[in-house]
Amino acid sequence: PYDILLHTQAVGHTWGTPLNSVLRENKFDVILLADVLWSEQFFKPLLQSCKQLCSPETLIYIAYVDHETANTQYFFEWGKDYGFCTKNLVTKTITGPGVEEEVVDKKRMVWI
Repeated sequence: PYDILLHTQAVGHTWGTPLNSVLRENKFDVILLADVLWSEQFFKPLLQSCKQLCSPETLIYIAYVDHETANTQYFFEWGKDYGFCTKNLVTKTITGPGVEEEVVDKKRMVWI
């Protein structure tokens, strides 16, 4: 059986900075991004880092909530300038105790 733990690693990285040796030596099959679209000032550094980590086969999955602090559409528009395209996978509305209605989008982003 395939042991995913032998082929999985979590590595810290500050968006937009040079890659460390572990990251530089690898291209990733999948990159998971969750709740990272809070502020437009970080969109371009995040896109720059994603591009450095990707091969043409890499899939990036992004789960996020539209916040009043950022226009998330800019992230996806600017992503085109970095060679990415996107596909909306899921849009879900969340409500519940203590949670006003929030729309959570999940997108798949690929580098082309």
